[in-house]
Amino acid sequence: MSKARIESRQVLPDWQVTTWLNTPAPITLSSLRGRVVLLHAFQMLCPGCVEHGIPQARRVHEAFSPDQVTVIGLHSVFEHHAVQGTPAALQAFIHEYRLRFPI
Repeated sequence: MSKARIESRQVLPDWQVTTWLNTPAPITLSSLRGRVVLLHAFQMLCPGCVEHGIPQARRVHEAFSPDQVTVIGLHSVFEHHAVQGTPAALQAFIHEYRLRFPI
């Protein structure tokens, strides 16, 4: 990639996050610049997420230091909002599944 092309890149707007969990401070896109990031999108009532996706994200988080690969969970609620749309429900899920990466 040419230097001119790199300099002309647009800066992405930061994410719009309701609540961050498992991190002492909000994570900004600029703080991740130059890093390898695994963004794991999941829903806590999704059987495929629970059986396959979450264990894979957990294994990557445990296999690499955060300087090598940063794993970030993105919980997306698209159904049953009253059940899983609260931070308390997500915190209980994170505790039950022993998730240690930022969500």
